[in-house]
Amino acid sequence: MLYGFSGVILQGAIVTLELALSSVVLAVLIGLVGAGRSFRKTG
Repeated sequence: MLYGFSGVILQGAIVTLELALSSVVLAVLIGLVGAGRSFRKTG
């Protein structure tokens, strides 16, 4: 069924996971910076 494509599929899955993880890290960093700036203004 997927003969010859398992390596390509695995590589695509790894790239997808890397992109998802880096997106989460970037979103957390942006959220922390935004929360810190908001906290400084109010506090």
